Amino acid sequence: MQASLALFRFVAKTALGCAGFGIAGEFVAEVLPDMARTLYKRWVAGRPAAEVRAEVQAVARLGDDEARRFATLAAEEVGPDVPLDIHLSLVTYLALIPAAIRQTHRCPHDPSGRTVAADLVIARPADVLKILPARLPRFAKGERARGFPDWTLDELLGIGGFGEVWKATNPHLPPVALKFCLDEAAARFLRHEADLLGRIVRHGRHPGVVALLDTALSTDPPCLKYEFVPGGDLAALAKGWRGKADSAERARPLLRQLAEAVAFAHRLDPPIVHRDIKPANVLVQHDPDGGIVLLVADFGIGAIVAAHSLGFGLTSARAPTALLGACTPLYASPQQLRGDEPSPADDVFALGVLWYQLLVGNLDERPGTDWREALAGSGAGGDEIDLLGRCLVGRADRRLRDAGALLDAIDALEGLADEPAPEAEDESDTDDPLDLAERLQRSLLETQRILAQARELAEKRHDYAAAVRRLEGIPNGFRDSSLLEVYRERRDRIYELRRQIFPAARRGHFAGLHDRIADLLTLTPGDEKVRRLLAVVPYRPGPDIVNALGMRLMLVPAGTFAMGSPLGEAGRQACEGPVRPVTIARPFYLGAHPVTQEPFERVMGTNPARFRHVSGHDTTAFPVENVTWHDADEFCRRLSALPAERERGRLYRLPTEAEWECACRAGGDRLHPFSTGRSLSSAQANFDGRRPYGHAAFGEFRERTSKVGAFAANAWGLFDMHGNVWEWCADRFAPDTGEARVMRGGSWQNHGGSCRSASRDWIGPGYRGCTVGFRVVLEVTD
Repeated sequence: MQASLALFRFVAKTALGCAGFGIAGEFVAEVLPDMARTLYKRWVAGRPAAEVRAEVQAVARLGDDEARRFATLAAEEVGPDVPLDIHLSLVTYLALIPAAIRQTHRCPHDPSGRTVAADLVIARPADVLKILPARLPRFAKGERARGFPDWTLDELLGIGGFGEVWKATNPHLPPVALKFCLDEAAARFLRHEADLLGRIVRHGRHPGVVALLDTALSTDPPCLKYEFVPGGDLAALAKGWRGKADSAERARPLLRQLAEAVAFAHRLDPPIVHRDIKPANVLVQHDPDGGIVLLVADFGIGAIVAAHSLGFGLTSARAPTALLGACTPLYASPQQLRGDEPSPADDVFALGVLWYQLLVGNLDERPGTDWREALAGSGAGGDEIDLLGRCLVGRADRRLRDAGALLDAIDALEGLADEPAPEAEDESDTDDPLDLAERLQRSLLETQRILAQARELAEKRHDYAAAVRRLEGIPNGFRDSSLLEVYRERRDRIYELRRQIFPAARRGHFAGLHDRIADLLTLTPGDEKVRRLLAVVPYRPGPDIVNALGMRLMLVPAGTFAMGSPLGEAGRQACEGPVRPVTIARPFYLGAHPVTQEPFERVMGTNPARFRHVSGHDTTAFPVENVTWHDADEFCRRLSALPAERERGRLYRLPTEAEWECACRAGGDRLHPFSTGRSLSSAQANFDGRRPYGHAAFGEFRERTSKVGAFAANAWGLFDMHGNVWEWCADRFAPDTGEARVMRGGSWQNHGGSCRSASRDWIGPGYRGCTVGFRVVLEVTD
């Protein structure tokens, strides 16, 4: 206790003595350097390193309640007479110290960051700075996330001039990382870049890129939802590399991973430039064999965060990250420092700086004029040093043009480069038609050869990453784009499954794991390690499943619920009652969304939706409608027959209406009309908002379907259970007579009363209309 309390006391005394902290706790970045220097003199100077390290270790292991208790004790001892608002702000600030230490020491072996490295040395004020919180947080643990109300803030992951990053949890979904933009100027810039962020969401799925999942730009403050990646960053990995003779062999494969991930964004049209590649934005995980896997974070906001550090027009010109060793200016190209327009060559420069730092084992050092001499002893050869020079050259026109060119050069360096793909002919060279025909024929033959190689890599070796690289080297006019897309999807799915499976298996988190391992084995049937893992991992239903088409299905538990609407519920029909207990005997999976147009077309070969062309919208994620009950039933049959689903023994069907209503109510303990409560507005669902339900305000009538998942999910992670489209159920409306089938949920065209959990409608199974769609059930197998 004394070791922990000592550090809190030193920080409390130093904070109160620094000008700026006492203004109602408005702690600003400009105070931090002075505070770090003072704290170093008071707490560190002249003391044994082991003693200081032990105090840091003790504080890192404190829980939230313990940290708050020590913070309160220290604040009362050091400043017994300070005003109450200053006291409360100081306690809040001190309680953040353990989290700040853990953030610095997170690594793949200890994602919690509670284990301080044995060789930790605090030898200068800059080292002290790394364990100090940047400022007071705006949010608190346990709050509902603004913009994403189904998510609860669980752990503060980072704080700086741009904003705050929180780990957020939802009981039915994997955790996510939420980035809140607190700077007003940056928030305006972020909203201005909505189209760019939309492109990131649509195209940012790459195994080496931390996925941007969603945006909430209209909230205050705006927020971005990213996938959560446990573990440390590149800074933690690089510790201890200084002076290693094998630094080059260690660094080159890491640079190749980074180049491949960044090249994915550079190849988009137009290219997406990161502009803030640095160790803190490179997250580290381990694969099942203990190898290192890198992921690039913050695509889509790099330019904004970089502007903070460089001072280009944003209010927080000196973000706290600019005070640390891995600050943005270390990695900025000369063009970026001048404020020029973004270019993929900026990212190449940053990758070059990272490469150099890994070779010399020092993340604080920017290459100087003598950088070649500094690489002596790193093991880097002449060709490798020359390639690094092509990244670090000051003039952009002499630098490698993008990360794809760097990736090709690294492959050539390692002897892994593919044979040159056929080049597109110069369209102006048409003097000799016969010669042109011969050259085209040679190009076509070469394309066929490369295509055969790609098929061999993919279908026999299941090396989809290599197959993708071969196909991407073929000029657009010769390329089989549909095959390339298939291989990209399989490559990305393999990487995604590996990232989900192996960390969970090591921690003994078996829920849903068996299904994911089986999915991975379907894609990589020759992987004996995966096969052995499948044999030993126990089967336990998980909260969700993602099938071969990328459709997410959520687990609906077995149990008894109250079905139907009570007397007096506005809009109630006689056929909805009486309220009675209904038991769902076995758990099942239900589609998180209504079936959308993209998977329906892939399975059925057609898209009957009326709203398949909506100006300004990507309608592939709109629900499919204009489908009969027979269409929906046939989709389930064909989906079950897909090889990847058949091998898993998966059988899909339409839900019974009891299953549908149980899932819609999501375990609510009160018989409310909606999973949202007693009322429904068009801000909560897609229906005719001019006719809301209950006390809800009048709202928008969109006059069409909308993208699934655009509104909050219910407690079981199911979206659009109210409105958007009616959903076919398996049941007949009258079991003994008639063919009419039940529909549930209401649609975009209906008033709020039709969207109630108990609301029923019915029509013949051959009906086809633009208000009717469906979602599917997958039964849980033992």
